[in-house]
Amino acid sequence: MISSFCLLATVASLASVNAATVAKTSQPLWQIGPFVRPAGANPVIKPNPASVFDCPMRQSPIHWEATHTFNPAAVVRNGQICVLYRSEDDSGNGIGSFTSRLGLAQSIDGIHFKRLPAPVFYPDNDSQKQAEWDGGCEDPRLVESPDGTYVLTYTQWNRKVARLAVATSNDLLHWNKHGSAFANALGGKYANDWSKSGGIVCKLDGGRLIAATINGKYWMYYGEGDVHLAWSNNLIDWTPLEDSNGKLLIVLGRRHGCFDSDLAEGGPSGVLTDQGIVVFYNGKNAGGDNGDTTIPPGAYCGGQALFDANDPTKLIDRPEKPYYQPEMAFERTGQYAAGTTFTEGLVFFKSKWFLYYGCADSLVGVAVFDKSGKTIPEIIPAPDAPAKNPAKTAAFGPFSGSFAPQDAPVSKALGAEAPIGGGVPWTMNMWVKVNSQPDDLTMIAGFGSASNTSDDVGNQRYIGKFEDGIHFWGAHVDLGTGASLDVGKWQMLSAVYNGNVLALYKNGQEIGSRHVVLSDASATAQLAPSPITPDAKRFAGSISGFTVVNQALKPDQLKALLSSAPQD
Repeated sequence: MISSFCLLATVASLASVNAATVAKTSQPLWQIGPFVRPAGANPVIKPNPASVFDCPMRQSPIHWEATHTFNPAAVVRNGQICVLYRSEDDSGNGIGSFTSRLGLAQSIDGIHFKRLPAPVFYPDNDSQKQAEWDGGCEDPRLVESPDGTYVLTYTQWNRKVARLAVATSNDLLHWNKHGSAFANALGGKYANDWSKSGGIVCKLDGGRLIAATINGKYWMYYGEGDVHLAWSNNLIDWTPLEDSNGKLLIVLGRRHGCFDSDLAEGGPSGVLTDQGIVVFYNGKNAGGDNGDTTIPPGAYCGGQALFDANDPTKLIDRPEKPYYQPEMAFERTGQYAAGTTFTEGLVFFKSKWFLYYGCADSLVGVAVFDKSGKTIPEIIPAPDAPAKNPAKTAAFGPFSGSFAPQDAPVSKALGAEAPIGGGVPWTMNMWVKVNSQPDDLTMIAGFGSASNTSDDVGNQRYIGKFEDGIHFWGAHVDLGTGASLDVGKWQMLSAVYNGNVLALYKNGQEIGSRHVVLSDASATAQLAPSPITPDAKRFAGSISGFTVVNQALKPDQLKALLSSAPQD
C-alpha cells in the first residue's frame, strides 16, 4: 500500500502537453471534412446555473441556462465566431419540459467562448407569444444575407405544435420576429403545420458564408422526419415545394439500414460549391434490422448529401455512412443518453471549417476541418487560470479495497482541508488491479459527487474505464486517453490538476491532457462508486493506496511513487 508520507514528499506544479483525437474516415471528394474534435476543447459551452434573467413572461428572475445548453447556430462577425445556443432553464423535469431561450457566445479562436449574461432571444409579450410560450425558442440556424442582415430560423414551441419561424437582426442582440416562415405561402396552407430545422443555402464570399441565390431565388432545406425544400425572394417569406400530389416534396427521406433510418432532419446551412450544393443534415438511427447495426438505436448522427448546383431538388450523391457521430462520453451521457452529435452551426473562419453541434441535448461541441490538409487543427490555447495554492501540503488517504460487482461502494470523508475548490490544484493517485477488462462507463474511484445529473457539472473528479480507454469523468468535463487497463497486474493511475490543465498518467507516463474548468467538489472519496448510467456496471477488482494530495505533482515525482507498488 502506498503511504501518505511518500505523497507528502512530492509537491510541485504540472507541465503538460496537448493531445488531439484524430478521426480517420473515407469520404467522397465533394464532401466537406473530415471534421476533428480539437484536443481538450469539448464541450465548448455547458450549463451555468448561476446565470439569472428577468423573464418578461414569468415576471420573475429565472435561471435561464441552468440545466442544458445545446443545439447551436453560428456566424462570423467582426473577426469573431458568434454562436447562438439553445438554453434550458430549471422549470421542467425531464426532456422536453423546460423553457428554451437563445444565448450568445463569442470567440476569437472558435474554441474558447465568452458568453453574455442574459439571453438575446426569448419568448416575450410580443406578436409571437402564442406560438412560443411556454416551450420557448429552440434549435436556431443562422446566416448572413448579402446586405449584412442576420437571418435566424428557429423553432417556435408552445407545447402544441412546433413551427419553423424567421427573425432578423443587424447586430445579433436586437431582433425582429417575423413569425412562421410559411405564413404567406400557398394561402397559409403550411403556416400552422409541424415544421422545424431550416438551413439556408450559402456560398463562400470573401471568406464568409453568405446566403446564396440559385436561379434568382434563395433556398432552404428543412424538416423533421423527412427533409423538404422551400424558396424565398427575401429570406423571410418562404414557399415550400410540393410534389405532383400537392404534398410536401421530399428531397431526403428515411433509408432502411442506414443511420437516418428513423428520420432525417435539416442541419446547418448548405454550401454551394463547384461540385454542387453540399447539404448538411441530421439522421436518427432506428433500432433492430431497420437501422444501422453499428450505431446505437436512437442515436443522432451528421450526414451530408450533394445536390445539383442548378437544381436544388436533384440529388446527386448521399453516402450511407455518417460523416460525424457520437463517440465521446459527453456526447452520450446527457439528457438524451442514446447519443447525439446534432449539427446546427457551420462557419468558415481563419481558413478552417468549424462545425458546432448539440451533445446529448445537454452541451455544445465543436469539430474542425483544416482546408490546408492538416489532420490536427491548430488551436489557440486558453489563458492560464490562476491557481489557488493551499498554504500547507497535505495528503488525504490512503484508502483501499477489493470489490465484486454486487458490493457497495466505499465512501470516505476527506476532511475540511481537502483540495475541493474549483481552481485548487490537486493530485489523485491509486493502484488498480483487474482480472478482466471492465465494461465501458465503469467508474473506478475518485472524489466529489458521483452522480450524473446536469446540476453537477464539473464537481466530480473520477477515473474510470470508458469506450476511449482510461478516462477522467466529471459529468460534462471529460478526458479520454485511448490507453487501456492492464489485466492481471497492478498499475498506477494518476490525475493531476494545476488549476488550469488536467493530465492523466498511467505508471507515471502521461496518457492525455486538456484545459478544464472545474467547480467545487464535495469532500468525499468513493471507491467503486455506483454506475453513472442504468446500463453501466460497477467496478470489479482491487484498489490500493487511493490518495488525494493538495498539490499538482510533477511527472518525475509521480514516477518516484512506482517503487511503492502493492505486494500481492
